[in-house]
Amino acid sequence: QYSSGESERIVGKLIDSARDWWILATKVGNPMNQNNPNEKGLSRKWILSACDLSLKRLGLDDIDVYYAHLDYENTPASEIVMAMGDLIKNGKIRYFGLSNFKAWRIVQIINDVFDLRPWGIINMLDLLNPIFTPTASYGHFGRQDLGLPWERTDKVENIKSLIQRLGSLRRYL
Repeated sequence: QYSSGESERIVGKLIDSARDWWILATKVGNPMNQNNPNEKGLSRKWILSACDLSLKRLGLDDIDVYYAHLDYENTPASEIVMAMGDLIKNGKIRYFGLSNFKAWRIVQIINDVFDLRPWGIINMLDLLNPIFTPTASYGHFGRQDLGLPWERTDKVENIKSLIQRLGSLRRYL
């Protein structure tokens, strides 16, 4: 969402003719209008509205990965999870990710995904593969681990194991 969404307009035009060949990721959270305090953050209202605006700029029907970017700690984790869940149920996004979140907030989000099950009854461990396997690297030179599934199998298994043990930590959040 840079340059008031102009990057989304450009990307949408570039991939339009071969949409199925691309995995499209975009994000929500950055301020889009300095004069409107409601056009930033991760409130339910803004997540849903910003997604519709992104889809319109992109000229597409859906987004593959929608990142909650720049954590706003005053927004309850459950609000973010439920809004993303509604976008998934409505076919507007396939997956959601987190960008620039502190570890304790990531744990809150994961706990809320487990507790709220915003997509209905699903096997939560199957859900962890698309959430934890890809790691988006941007603007950092020298990164060796691009987070590709064949590079991170052991890390994904370790994360799954850790998540299974997190239940006892909920009382501290």
